[in-house]
Amino acid sequence: MQRWVCWRAYGGTMRGTVTTRTFAALAVLAIGCSGSSGASSGVTNAPPPAPTSAPEMQRPPPRTARPAGSSRPAGAPPTQAGLAGGAASGSGATFRTTTETPPVECGPSTTGRTFDVGDGKPYTTLGAVPWANLSGGDVVRLHWRPQPWREKILISQSGSATKPIRFCGVSGPKGERPVLDGENATTDKSFDFIHVEGERRGLITISIRRDGQSWGDKPRHIVIDGLELRNAAVPHGFTNSRGEKKTYLDHTACIFVERGEHIVMARNDVHGCGNGLFVASNDSEEVVSRDILIYGNYIHGNGSLSHPDRMHGIYSEAIGIVVQNNRFGPNREGSLGNQLKDRSTGTIVRYNWFEGGSRAIDLVEPEDSFAVVRQMPERHETWVYGNVIILGARASARPIHYGGDNGSENMYRKGTLFVYDNTMVITTNEKDLYYMAVLQLETDDESADVRNNVIYRSGTTHLSWLLEKGTARLGVNWISNGVTTAVDRGPTVKVSAKTEMLPEGKTLNGDNPRFVNAAAGDYCLGPSSPARNAAGELAPLLPPGLLPTLQYKKHQHTVPRRAERMDLGAFACE
Repeated sequence: MQRWVCWRAYGGTMRGTVTTRTFAALAVLAIGCSGSSGASSGVTNAPPPAPTSAPEMQRPPPRTARPAGSSRPAGAPPTQAGLAGGAASGSGATFRTTTETPPVECGPSTTGRTFDVGDGKPYTTLGAVPWANLSGGDVVRLHWRPQPWREKILISQSGSATKPIRFCGVSGPKGERPVLDGENATTDKSFDFIHVEGERRGLITISIRRDGQSWGDKPRHIVIDGLELRNAAVPHGFTNSRGEKKTYLDHTACIFVERGEHIVMARNDVHGCGNGLFVASNDSEEVVSRDILIYGNYIHGNGSLSHPDRMHGIYSEAIGIVVQNNRFGPNREGSLGNQLKDRSTGTIVRYNWFEGGSRAIDLVEPEDSFAVVRQMPERHETWVYGNVIILGARASARPIHYGGDNGSENMYRKGTLFVYDNTMVITTNEKDLYYMAVLQLETDDESADVRNNVIYRSGTTHLSWLLEKGTARLGVNWISNGVTTAVDRGPTVKVSAKTEMLPEGKTLNGDNPRFVNAAAGDYCLGPSSPARNAAGELAPLLPPGLLPTLQYKKHQHTVPRRAERMDLGAFACE
């Protein structure tokens, strides 16, 4: 059995040995999109609106059920005002709301100071910016130039909900993002990392300083957007703030959130690092990260060759996280990491494009933050919807894993994974992979509510709903012929997995869902598809903020989903 080690947030020490199974969480950060497709196709270096990206937790209004017989909510697509969040399925959990406005350029600040960094600009190096003195409304604008910037950054200060601190890229004449390269980068002597080895953990690090800040401080309301971040990984090295030559650690991230609240990472190109993005938490409130939005990034080519199954596109542990509109490309050649490995409490994964990875979505227990989150109802529900998951040769046998992986079952999810309106395309062949399960639920205390998905197998590998444990409660889904309940792994493996058909449930089978053009990556349903106008009920009392009102648009955008089309899968098209 493959094994991996979870890295502590501090000092680079290793904690606990765990298997390569999956993990989970929940909350609800409802993110609306502009009502026009034109707004979604703007510049790649623009952030979601910082002022509204991270409002405080609030108790949502009571939810009501949809009218009987309706398979999708009535009404128009979401407006600029966004969608309200709600408590999940009667859990009593609290959720938040936020909005997205049309993209804007990385312009000067209107509420604080502007620090322009570039050739011929007031600041010719990033290190010259007074990072330790930034305050709400300040904007650091990194201008594109042909050669990369080779500097490492520590962000330690806080903005506010209406005046965040923003570090953004000013694009070049052809839309090029400014490049921040970790290879042979330098760290300005003014950066005072709280941990001596902290400099080795990230190209951009969000944490506190050793001097001038207390242990209870936490950077808040920060936006990082419109940058290309690369090469913070073994075997590359850098010069630290003391002038010493150092090498990166295996798990170094392009962006490392050691601790932080109300953090937005948007529309960045993230590649060539150990972990693309790493959001950490630990065992007390002072070191727990909260309210994280990972939005519209291109995350690809990350991972480790020395520890190939331990580094991932995103590795996250926070309270309240939304992963939306991102494009996940294949990991570094030879890496066996996942696209998204999440240990968060309050996880929403929606409207993303996943290709490659050992697992597309790995949702396991909140390991380092368990002491803080153990009583939170959000821990027991997780939401995965509107995603495209493409599994090719040598891909994972389980695209979605939910429950836990460290062997301490008291820490596992022990709840419900909601999986709806996703499109999965599996091209794996039996010679590459002996068996394939749509879901791996880690124990019989985990269940999945599975509705309105399209799961297409064009390869030859066996296909089952579950691996060996847990319960899948099925609504209406289209899945390729030959699906079984669980994988038969021989007489020595006890199988307790089961499927239950919901009252409104129905499994549609066939050889081909008849996409418009699967070869070209167009997974809209064609006119003759049996999955058109076949959608059934979503989960009862589904919070309005978790309705599938948008759909992914290549790449890293969303557009309103056609409300009149009741299609299965991630798309409702003409």
